Amino acid sequence: MLGRLKAGWVGESHCSTYSSYARGVAFLLRKGLQWRTRRVVADPNGRYVLLSGTLSDRACRLVAVYGPNVDNPEFFRELWRLVESLGAGAVIWGGDFNVVLDPRMDHRSVARVQHVAAAKALVRPLQLVLY
Repeated sequence: MLGRLKAGWVGESHCSTYSSYARGVAFLLRKGLQWRTRRVVADPNGRYVLLSGTLSDRACRLVAVYGPNVDNPEFFRELWRLVESLGAGAVIWGGDFNVVLDPRMDHRSVARVQHVAAAKALVRPLQLVLY
């Protein structure tokens, strides 16, 4: 599948897929980017790809995530443990977390908001600041 995503500007690619109809995340890193991959961790269920390496000679960890569509705080706790196991450096997260961090801002009906425990599991260890 990743072969179809490649374009002339892609220098390096990493992915985790599950099926053609569900889940899947990828990194497409452009040619010339000052990135050196040291380690790749890809989830066999298509939920995440973790990269550790250097970006412009600085330690960095990249995380692409497709969170579960059920309230599963343990998924995010385990993911954070994996990210920490990759060593030191800045962490850049991206993807679809499938959680609502601030129900008043992010959802029409606060009563319908789920995934509260998962959101808390994600926000607390990362010390995120929401604007």
